[in-house]
Amino acid sequence: MYSIEQCVFMVLEYHRLECSPTATRRSFQRRFNVPKGPDAKSICKVFAKFERTGSVDDNRVGNVCPRQTVVTPENFSKVSGIVHQNSRNTVRRIASKTGLKRSSTQKILRDILRMFPYKIQCHQAIPIKAVRQRFDFVSEIPTMNDNEGFDVSCIWFTDEAHFHMNGFVNKQNWRFWGYQNPHLCEEKPLHSPKVTVWVAVRRRGIISPFFMRETISSERYIRILEHFVSTRCRNDQESSGSGKMGLDHIVQKRCFAFLMNTSGIDNPFPIFTGPLQENSILSEADRLFQGILGGPKSIVFHEDYLYTGLEDGRIVKIKDGKITTVARTGTACVIPYEERKCGRPSGLRKGKDGLLYFCDAYYGIFAMNFTTGALRNILPSNVHVEGQEIKLPDDLDIDALGNIYFTDASTKWDLSTVFNLIFENEAGGRVILYNIHSGEIEVLAKNLNFPSGVQLSKDGKSLLVCEFMNRRILRLQIKGEKKGKLEVFANALPAEPQNIRPSTRGGYWVGFTSARNSTNPLLIDRVSEYCNLKRFIGRIYTFFSNLLVKLSELGDNHAFKVFVYKLNRGDYIFSLFHRHGIVIEFDENGQILRSFHSPDGKISVLHEVNEHEGYIYLGSFINPYLGRLRLQ
Repeated sequence: MYSIEQCVFMVLEYHRLECSPTATRRSFQRRFNVPKGPDAKSICKVFAKFERTGSVDDNRVGNVCPRQTVVTPENFSKVSGIVHQNSRNTVRRIASKTGLKRSSTQKILRDILRMFPYKIQCHQAIPIKAVRQRFDFVSEIPTMNDNEGFDVSCIWFTDEAHFHMNGFVNKQNWRFWGYQNPHLCEEKPLHSPKVTVWVAVRRRGIISPFFMRETISSERYIRILEHFVSTRCRNDQESSGSGKMGLDHIVQKRCFAFLMNTSGIDNPFPIFTGPLQENSILSEADRLFQGILGGPKSIVFHEDYLYTGLEDGRIVKIKDGKITTVARTGTACVIPYEERKCGRPSGLRKGKDGLLYFCDAYYGIFAMNFTTGALRNILPSNVHVEGQEIKLPDDLDIDALGNIYFTDASTKWDLSTVFNLIFENEAGGRVILYNIHSGEIEVLAKNLNFPSGVQLSKDGKSLLVCEFMNRRILRLQIKGEKKGKLEVFANALPAEPQNIRPSTRGGYWVGFTSARNSTNPLLIDRVSEYCNLKRFIGRIYTFFSNLLVKLSELGDNHAFKVFVYKLNRGDYIFSLFHRHGIVIEFDENGQILRSFHSPDGKISVLHEVNEHEGYIYLGSFINPYLGRLRLQ
């Protein structure tokens, strides 16, 4: 830094020496006796400052050109006029209109005009009737909790946000500028053009948003629950109630009824008491043709013959201890890793026309002549129903009009990858109607979590559907005023239900995998409480098993191929779990009449119970025998 005297000398010498920086520097060295004078840039800078301001003093008050500022009366007037014209303008918009910086605009508003942003209080106009309904709803919750055992920890708190399309106040314009807070409160119309986003908060997280253009009403709210929430419930495996209190009081009851009856999640394992009292009756069952019949899953009786489908794709008939092959859905193959080539019959039924109808997990729906064994593939699995192939047909029933009702357990996984279906909780199963005469096909129910067995009711107006992963049986109305409605027939079952067949007492027999009560859940049940963990384990398992499948295809080692296939299908994983065999007889209303147990697992993993002449015959997908138990 140079003193004022030195700066003045530089200006005078620079002017006298005709703007020569070099001559000025030398003169400066002689005058002030310094070895090194100012450089040319410094000399020119001091001279330019003098020409511009008339001074070389930085601290001089009253320079010729004082520091410029935007805080001028003219800008005051501009900003004030814009605010008075529309007090809801933002600082950004005001700055854009005046050409000022946002910081300058804010300074004028706050420091000069003394204006501050105030927030508009916005609420929905609520009629007196709605207020009373809210009070009624809140009053009813304790009653439900006390009398109905409603678990308040399972409530879903729901709400919706509206993105208005008429420029109404929203998050971007809900502040305005003023000299004082007027405590402004605006009422918005209850129904206005908008896009609505619905979301729910629950114990384990947030249910993803659901977008709609219509205004929320009672019927639309129920529709959201039917078409959106029920799917998420099944995927996430958690019970739920509704925490929304803005709907009609009657609709609130409908919401609760829907969530508790269709989510299929509020089903803890029961206690083995009453008709579920543990016994060892099932352990006394005979094992017929052990080591000869491989996986006789489904059973039909015709003219004193027992017909069943085996894991190698054959349909066989049995009489007097003699087994005769009647038909084969696929071709000769090596079990089990060529199962897809063999075919896998299941869900056998005798039609009114005297033919045998059944599902094949890989090839679709078949009809067979009992006498000749001639097969006809009436509905191949590659047929698309609503844009998706029939991936895993599992069971069927047929009425007198030729309507076949069958389950498609998954739209993603087939039988060879059923382990993935169980661990992923896909909820992509369907119930499909196919008419063998007209060829018409229709999806009656979808978004089911592994639907397995089906059975027409006695009056033919409804269809019972076993939902494997949710451990319950549903009743699907197929005729009458309630057509298309899904109701719960039996819930909170002790195991995963398989096929369902009529009993001679007017009820239904159901076979199950492995029974558990509230005190002895399996490891997989504990993991199921954590959906993401369960999916992660399933995907890791699938990745490595698929890798082994690829490796097995490179060689010709039979033992290795068998090992890999069973690993991929989950056989080894399921064999680690404790097995408690159980079959249950229900009455026509879904109440349990009796149950037979095999606590030691001697008879377990039963897929079908077929009653015939004082015996129940026990079919299984994996057991190498046919079970038979005499009824007392």
